[in-house]
Amino acid sequence: MFIAAIVLCALMAPLIVLTLVFDVREKHLLKTVVKGAASCLFVIAGGLCFALSSGGTANVLMLLALVFCMVGDVLLAIKSEKEGLTLAVQGGGMFSFIGAHVLFVAAFFIMTSTAVAFHFNLYLIIPLLALPILVLIAFAAGFFSADKPVMRIGAIVYSIVIAFTITAAANLRAYEANTFTNLVIAGAVLFTISDLLLACMNYSEQLKPARKILFPLVLVVYYAGQALLAISLAYN
Repeated sequence: MFIAAIVLCALMAPLIVLTLVFDVREKHLLKTVVKGAASCLFVIAGGLCFALSSGGTANVLMLLALVFCMVGDVLLAIKSEKEGLTLAVQGGGMFSFIGAHVLFVAAFFIMTSTAVAFHFNLYLIIPLLALPILVLIAFAAGFFSADKPVMRIGAIVYSIVIAFTITAAANLRAYEANTFTNLVIAGAVLFTISDLLLACMNYSEQLKPARKILFPLVLVVYYAGQALLAISLAYN
């Protein structure tokens, strides 16, 4: 099953290429279908790796987080001629990703807890606070901008959630160093980088002309991160 999971993760590569092709050609429906298929692959791979794992609540939460990411991918890829419907669907996609991050955080913190203690490295408060502060500075300096206040608030809230995810993953890696935690921290870092690149692409007017470069980077880094998180389940 592990080899099958690796093969499924590898198959995401041609689907990423197709997603980029359909994005350039503005074939939104085909782009949504192919992108959703790529996301299904890391969920199935995660399911196969989960079957090889020791089970437990934390692993279940990680698998559910991958499912939430898949749902978020599909919702965010959907486009409609009705602006209100598009905003509602994309809002659902954002909430789905927030749910995924919350599940990852819960899973990572469960793994660093014992019957008598909860382990947290205090120096990790720095990255926990740094990311939201950087986003606030980006908006204050005009590097990030949003037409609607709700979008600005959403970006700040999402940055806080991302900060908790990367902090929880780093805390897990500091708590115990092994193949599982190495894959988790690598996957979490890539996931975070993809979100930051996406934020730059969507909120920075200066970087919008670079979308042709940023969007492929977002996809590659994002799916690589999800693949690592899915595969990590086999080692826990």
